[in-house]
Amino acid sequence: MGRLTALMKSFGIVLTLLFFLYLECLLFFLVHCCMLNVALVFSVHMDGSNVKVVLNVSVDYPENLAVDWVNNKLYVVEASVNRIDMADLDGSNRVTLITENLGNPRGLAVDPTVGYMFFSDWESANGQPGLERAFMDGTNRYGIIGSKLGWPAGITLDIEAKRIYWVDSRYDYIETATYDGLHR
Repeated sequence: MGRLTALMKSFGIVLTLLFFLYLECLLFFLVHCCMLNVALVFSVHMDGSNVKVVLNVSVDYPENLAVDWVNNKLYVVEASVNRIDMADLDGSNRVTLITENLGNPRGLAVDPTVGYMFFSDWESANGQPGLERAFMDGTNRYGIIGSKLGWPAGITLDIEAKRIYWVDSRYDYIETATYDGLHR
């Protein structure tokens, strides 16, 4: 891990680190390079070899990443332009999934076993923070949490228990609910 740590430090500020065990043990990470004022998404093997830029075109302010390990897709939250994109793991075939009624998207997680994508928005359509669920193609959006939220950010899933966990950066707590927003 020493070589990998040194490699990541050489790029700039690492915003997100996502471990994804896939054939060669890939790691995806977002980097904001202060010297160049650019944000990039990289993939690298766990031993620090085979560094590749996965996304460098139209990457303005990527806030978060998620990997669909079933269909080999990479999901990206672009916070400054308020959209959620999907691409192949090598960055090709990038498409925008969600742009409407996003105010300040932040967290992102996917569960390809049931076909759901979860994301947080600090200023959703009604101007309030919220957590939403959608199909992984961006359709069928559904607000699952819309109250008692400050700044919902980092999201992770318990795929077996079908629970979503999120960090509230404003109120400084971690909370959980079922995939349909119940049993908070």
